[in-house]
Amino acid sequence: MRQEQMLYDGAIRTIVLSEQGSNSRDHSAQAYRDQAAGLVYTWLKLDRLPSIESYIHHRWMDHASEGGLDLGVRRGKHADTAAAREATATVCCELTAHGVTCTPDATSKPAWDVFRVPEISEQANLVDWTRTYIPAHCWEGVQPAATEADLEESQGSEDHD
Repeated sequence: MRQEQMLYDGAIRTIVLSEQGSNSRDHSAQAYRDQAAGLVYTWLKLDRLPSIESYIHHRWMDHASEGGLDLGVRRGKHADTAAAREATATVCCELTAHGVTCTPDATSKPAWDVFRVPEISEQANLVDWTRTYIPAHCWEGVQPAATEADLEESQGSEDHD
């Protein structure tokens, strides 16, 4: 987007990534790990790209008529089984062991808790957890999540501009 022919009035045009997401194909613990880790990895890849204006997750809730895709961060009725709830509990225990708050309810998937991680300190824990599921060679060039010091520095510089 920085190439001369892509500029608009000399400025970089922004991109909206809409209807994005990772599938939890069979509602197993591994599918939930893949979905949650994929969400974190996507955020890290996009975090420092100035041309990305926004990332919009496709669905909050799975929908049975999506041709087998279950992109939601919450389960639909079609996928609400004891096995799916157990898979959620398993992955939430793993997240909790890494210092990430995970409080599953009747329809949430681990990606729901990942999507809601509010604290910068928890984000670092979430990245550590994600690194256990995404191969090392994929991390080259991926920026780490912001630290509390980065946040304070950016807020401080905004005060002086």
